[in-house]
Amino acid sequence: MKNPFLFAAGVDEATMNRCSSSERSKYITLGTLIYVPLATSIIAVIFAARYFTQNPITIFFVCLLWGGVVFTIERALIASLRPHKFNFAVLFRVVSAFAMSMIISELLVMFAFHDHIDEHVAIHVEKEIKEIHERYEGKIAELQEGLKSYEDDLSRQEQSLIGEIEGISGSMRRGDGKVAAEKRNALDRKKALFEEEKLRVSNEVASLRQQEEQAIGSCNSRRVAGLLGSIVGLHQLSSTNKTVFWALVLAHVFFLTIELMPLVIKMSFRGTQYYDLISMDENQHLEVAKQMSDLITNNDQFSCIAETLLKSAQTVTDLEKQAQETVAEDKLQQLKEQLDALYHKMLHSVEVESAA
Repeated sequence: MKNPFLFAAGVDEATMNRCSSSERSKYITLGTLIYVPLATSIIAVIFAARYFTQNPITIFFVCLLWGGVVFTIERALIASLRPHKFNFAVLFRVVSAFAMSMIISELLVMFAFHDHIDEHVAIHVEKEIKEIHERYEGKIAELQEGLKSYEDDLSRQEQSLIGEIEGISGSMRRGDGKVAAEKRNALDRKKALFEEEKLRVSNEVASLRQQEEQAIGSCNSRRVAGLLGSIVGLHQLSSTNKTVFWALVLAHVFFLTIELMPLVIKMSFRGTQYYDLISMDENQHLEVAKQMSDLITNNDQFSCIAETLLKSAQTVTDLEKQAQETVAEDKLQQLKEQLDALYHKMLHSVEVESAA
C-alpha cells in the first residue's frame, strides 16, 4: 500500500525507498503540509454549502468533489516543482494561494462573526427602510401641501361669495346679484378643478405608497442574507468595526501562509537525494536509449552488408554453375569425338577382315 503522505508529495515511492531515512522524512513532512490547506478548504466549503442546502448527503458529496479538485491541483503543482528551479507552476501556485486564502478566510470569518453580521445587516436595513419612508413621506407631504393650498384658495373664494351675497364685502350690495353670480360660477369651476386635483393627488399618493412598499420589501429581503449578502455585510461591518477588520486581515495572512507553506518548503530543499536519483535514472535511460539507437543503426549497417554479401554469394554460385555447365559440355564433345574415332577404327577393322 502506498504511503499517503509520499503520494500527496507527488514522489515515486520506489525511488524514495532508495533514499536515506532523513530524505524520506522530509517528503513525508511535505506531504503532511499538503493535507493542511485541503482540510481548511473543506471546512470552508462546508460553511458555504449551508447557504444553499441543509442536506448532509449533498454537503458531503460537495465537500468530496471540492476536496478532490483541490488535492489534485495541489499535488500536481507540487510534483511539477523542483527545488531552486523557477517555472510557471510557481507563479500559478502563488496566484491560486492568494485566491484560496481570500475565499477560506472570508468564509471562516463570516462563520465566526455571523451574529454580528446579521445584526449589522438588520441595523443597516432598518436605516435604509427609515430613509425610504422619510423620502416617500416627503414626496407625499409635498403633494398634500399643494392640495391644501388649493383647498385654502377655494375656501377664500367661498368666503368672498358669502360676503358678496350678505353685502359685507365686494360690491357691498346685498343679494344674489350679477357679481355674486360671477363669483358663484368661478367657485363652481374652482371646485371642479379641485376635485380633479384631489383625484390626481390621491392616485399619485397611492402610487408612491406602492413604490415605498416595494422598496421596503427589497430591503427586508436582505435580512435573510445569502452567501453574497453575508459577504457584503462582512465588508460593511469591517469598514466600521476594527476588530472584524483586523480579524479578516489576520485570517488572510494566516491562510495565505498555510497555502504557500508546501511551496516554500519544497523550493527550500537543499541537496535532495531523491532528485539526484531521478537525474541519474534519467541519464541512464538516455544512455540506454542512445545505445539502443546506435545498435539499431549498426544493425541496419550490418543488414546492408549481409545483404550485399548474400547477393555476392548468389552471383558466385551462378557463375560456378555456369562454369560447371561449360566444362560438362567440353567433356561431352571430347567423348563424342572419341566415340566417333573408335567407331571409324572398328569399321575399318571389319572392312579389312572382310577383304581378307
